[in-house]
Amino acid sequence: MNRRERKKEETKSKLIREAMDLFKKKDFKNTTMEEIAEIADVSKGTLYNYFQDKESILSAYFQLLIQEKRLDIMEALEAQKTIEAKLDILLDINMKMLGDDLELLIIYFKHRLHTFFDNNPMDTPQHSVKEQLLLGIISKAQENKEIRDDIPAFVIAKTFQFLSLNYFITSVYDQHSGDNEILKKHLIEMFLKGTKV
Repeated sequence: MNRRERKKEETKSKLIREAMDLFKKKDFKNTTMEEIAEIADVSKGTLYNYFQDKESILSAYFQLLIQEKRLDIMEALEAQKTIEAKLDILLDINMKMLGDDLELLIIYFKHRLHTFFDNNPMDTPQHSVKEQLLLGIISKAQENKEIRDDIPAFVIAKTFQFLSLNYFITSVYDQHSGDNEILKKHLIEMFLKGTKV
């Protein structure tokens, strides 16, 4: 990475940090892009060169969190032998890592769901860190004949992402559904029964 690229990454990180501080102090809804630019000591134009809106800053923050923990996550996943155990670990890690601020997490998931349809997944080879990890789990399970290989790995991975979003929503909003561990077990079981060889 050359000096110019390093400077851009430093600016981007600073913008994310300053925005997250404002989101936590003031709350997301009442923070403006102008305030973020002001507190980060950049012009509004510079801020908009990096992020189109507050939601994209929030998305970048959560992606950064996952990226920073990538090696630890991969190590935890590699220690597991079965796809069931790996998916269980992945869901646990997501809830623990992303669950610190529920309001921001809900906004993040809404944004991710909304932007999911912006690009055709068939045309988009780039995936988030979390998607790459999940795709790796699915591909390996297909190689090991744990799950069927007649369906493309990315289709199975996207299906699991939607199921895990349902798990998150149920965990957050449905207090009558019982234990989250049972919900998680049911989600994984339902997913794997549909992908059995």
